[in-house]
Amino acid sequence: LRANYQPSSIEAASIRSSLDVITRDIATYDAEIDSISLILSRLKEQREAALRMQSIASSLLAPIRKLPVEILTEIFKQHCLKEMALFRVHFAETFGRTMPPALSVASVCRFWRNIANSNAFLW
Repeated sequence: LRANYQPSSIEAASIRSSLDVITRDIATYDAEIDSISLILSRLKEQREAALRMQSIASSLLAPIRKLPVEILTEIFKQHCLKEMALFRVHFAETFGRTMPPALSVASVCRFWRNIANSNAFLW
């Protein structure tokens, strides 16, 4: 290629024929890549769905679900008492852009929200 070689007409015809084959091969590769890309995309979507289901199933078996409401309430109370002092300092620094501890607890799930809302001392 670096020399100034000019192929003969027979060589040029052979090169053109090879180019046609190569062009068809590239088109075949592109079609296969598109097909595989579609399969890969579907597999990634299915994997993400399976990961979501795994997370949900795992959370259903979490040990914290076995704790009685009274113990959760005490945990929340201790957490809120400890965090409230930090919250007041942080609140003053950020002009209210943080979430109070009881609200963060209440934001986890409906069950925790019901516990937090039914215990005024958390607020």
